[in-house]
Order: sequence, then C-alpha cells, then structure tokens
Amino acid sequence: MLASRIVIKDMILQETGTYGPQYARPYNAVTSYDVLENLNHRIEETTRMNPTAKINGSLIAGLSSGLVMPSANWERELVIPYGWSERRLRFILEVEAETGFGTEIYFFQGYTEYLGVSHAGSIDPEMVFYINSFMRINRSRDFTGLSSAGFRDVITETAQVINGRFHSQNNGEVYGLRPEDLFTGVQSSYLSSALSGVNEGSVIDTRINRSTDVFRSRRANAIPSNFLSNVIDTYRTANNLADFGQSSEDIYSRAIQTCHEASPYENPFIRSISEIKGMQNITYFTMNDLLKIDSAIASKTHYNPITDAVRLTQVTDNIESWGDASMKTQLATVLSNAVSGLMVENMLIAITFTSTNMTLNAQPDTRIMYAQGVTTADMRQYHANFVRRFETEVLPDITHQNTIPISVLISADLYGETKIEIGLDGEYPTPYVTPSWGDALLAPVVTTNQNEYHGLITGVEHIVQNVTSSSGPDMGSLINNYV
Repeated sequence: MLASRIVIKDMILQETGTYGPQYARPYNAVTSYDVLENLNHRIEETTRMNPTAKINGSLIAGLSSGLVMPSANWERELVIPYGWSERRLRFILEVEAETGFGTEIYFFQGYTEYLGVSHAGSIDPEMVFYINSFMRINRSRDFTGLSSAGFRDVITETAQVINGRFHSQNNGEVYGLRPEDLFTGVQSSYLSSALSGVNEGSVIDTRINRSTDVFRSRRANAIPSNFLSNVIDTYRTANNLADFGQSSEDIYSRAIQTCHEASPYENPFIRSISEIKGMQNITYFTMNDLLKIDSAIASKTHYNPITDAVRLTQVTDNIESWGDASMKTQLATVLSNAVSGLMVENMLIAITFTSTNMTLNAQPDTRIMYAQGVTTADMRQYHANFVRRFETEVLPDITHQNTIPISVLISADLYGETKIEIGLDGEYPTPYVTPSWGDALLAPVVTTNQNEYHGLITGVEHIVQNVTSSSGPDMGSLINNYV
C-alpha cells in the first residue's frame, strides 16, 4: 500500500480569549421503570414491521434525558497547559493527503500552549500546537449545476482527539465512555466473572485504563440521544446475529467491532507527525516539525491579529461559572456539546440561532440568524437539516419532552468559542461561554472516576437488555460481581 504524500495548504492562527475554570461532566446513567418502559415501547413500535430497522437519535430524544446525560455535578477541574486564563493561539490547519486512491482533504483544529507570536507575526518555532479535532472531506465535481462553487463537499470523518495524559492527574486511571469502551467494559466483566467462577484468578484488562492513550471520539458521541441510540442499535445488531446461527457467547465482541473507532494513527498527517517524533499517536507538533513536512510552511502560515472591532472573552467578564450543579448549567453543558456535534454533521463551522418552545402551540421555533459552511461549497441545503435535527434530537432532552419552557440564543464557532444564553420559564437569560477550540477536553466520554465508569456500564447494560428481546448472558449479575 502506497504511503500518503502530505501537502500543507494553509494554516491560520488567531488569539483566543481567556476563561475561568472548565469542568468535566462525564455521562452517567439513571434508569427508572417508567422511562425504560417508554423506551421499550418506542423501539417495539419502530421494529414491529422491520426488526432490523435502525434506532436513531430522534427516536431516543426526550427519553435519553432520563437515561443518559452529562452529570449535573462536575467531576473534576480540567487541566490545560498554563491554565485556562493563559493567552494562547487557536489554529486551523488544512492538509491534503495524496494516496494511491486519490486526494483527501483534512482540516485540523486546535490550540497552542501559549501566545508564542510576536507583534510582527513571527512564531516561536518550539511552541507546541495541540490537535483538538479534525475532519476529513471528500470533494467531487458537481455536475448538477446546483452548486455555485462547481464542486460538492461531503464530510466523511469528524472526531475529537482525546489525550488520556491530560485527564490523568497524579498518574490516576482514565476510563473511556464511548460506546466501544462501554461494551469493552461489559465484556471484561464477563471474562473476570467467568474466571473467578472456576477459581482461575482475576483479569487485568489492559484495554480499560486509557491514561497513557490518545484516542478519538466521534462528534456525534457528544449528543446524548445519538450516543444512546448508537449503543442500543449496535447491541441489537450484534445480538440479532446470534439468532442466525452465530454464538451468543461473544455478542460484545461483535458490538465492539461494529462501533470501533479507528486509532488517530491511521490519519495520514498524525502518522507523519508520529514518525517525526518517533512515537505512535502523537497529536501535537511544533513549527519545526511542520518544516520537515513542508519547507514552505512559513509562507502558508497566516497570523490574523484581533482587531478593535472584535472583543475576546476575558476571564474577568460577567459570565456564569460552569462550577455549579444547577439544572441550567447542566442543560448549557448538553447544548454546548450537542450543537458542535450537529454542526459538523451538517457541514457548518459557525452558526448563530435562537430556539424556544414558548410559543402559542408549545411547538419549537428555531431560527438561524447566521451560518458559515466548512468550505465554499453551497451549504444552504444543510441549514434546514440542522434545524430539524436540533428540534428532534436535542430540544426534547433539554426540555424533558417539552415540559420545561426554554429559550436559547446560541452563537457557536467550532474553531473559536460557543456563547449560550439560556432562559428557563421566561426568566432573564444566563450567559455561558465554552472555549470550543479545546472542547475535546470537555467531551462527556471520558472519566477518571472508577465508580462512575462502572455505574455507566451497569446502567447501559440494563438499558440494552431491557430493549432486546433475545436473551444473551445475564450480564447484570456479572457486572455486579465485577463492581
């Protein structure tokens, strides 16, 4: 297989604001009989005529708020080099990877460790750039004439990059909470219980602790309804295969394979940086590293100073702290994560919109005020889809199936920051700001609390067993033994 040829097309740098402390709120599961019965009924209605029908986020939305949501209480304060109040740069790096199968376009987004640029625009060659997320775009010519740009772009991959070392404090353990990680945890508990049952000792599963790992997480994992529907649909698919002659003993291996997320090392640019550093899965670099890929990188790097017309968020601004456990802060957390996930799935990098259910008929009213696409291709077709999915996959969860009157004004920039003004029941809106340029640190799919990890495994296992008619191993008791 031919190695990829990396071509750096452009890198844009801009200063970030400064922020107060940011906190981790990982997913947790709270199951109740009523919500599980409603979930089971919805899935039965959907799959009655078509047992293999896909379970999607819009079907789960409204119920996931009673099953899986980011925790109301924050778990820990998040660590970033030199702290959140440090002035630093954010970057957008456009890369083309030429392979034997064609050209792939990648956009990498992230931040630096400090503000290492002079007034003249000279960049510290040893300043570290951290990759926060990336997307891959497939570009094809448009023969329909509908696109003014003459080509059509489709996002084929988008993910946040999660570095376990950033989450591991004092060499503590780090647990992934992606669907793949949860199925791995359940399978590990099954193996541990099986061995203890025959007095063969215990299992030390090296897949569990991610404290030294760098792994990726799909942006859609940050949308609770999508996260839960993916877990349920993956398990149902793996379980249904057992009905066609395959063994039921390893349903979880099939589930892990179905929802597996590739290593960042498979990305051609990350692989090139890793080879330069002499280690796998290296997701940071310096200008000197880029020089080894492209000797003309200096001419392709553009520093855009902040003008007087642009005001950056400052740590001293009167913005609501993320450090309380109120419902409003929890809902703002869901919005911050979910909107970013919906944006990339609809080819958007920036959007400003309002949404409310405080209407005459209590139906949601969402209006886009501004939107910017990933590329210069025609993005208008995605605007209506963003509104539809926000109203069907996100609003039902944050309004608890339309029982909470809410109004929001959201201005989100994947490469900058997300500003949220949220008001409940007609009250004056409360402002929150998320540094989106580092939102992989805030992703709800990682925890350092072993009890939270096992609690989510137990809850998710209870959910999938409840909605699956075919009986697999009695994993509930196995998990209890493991915990």
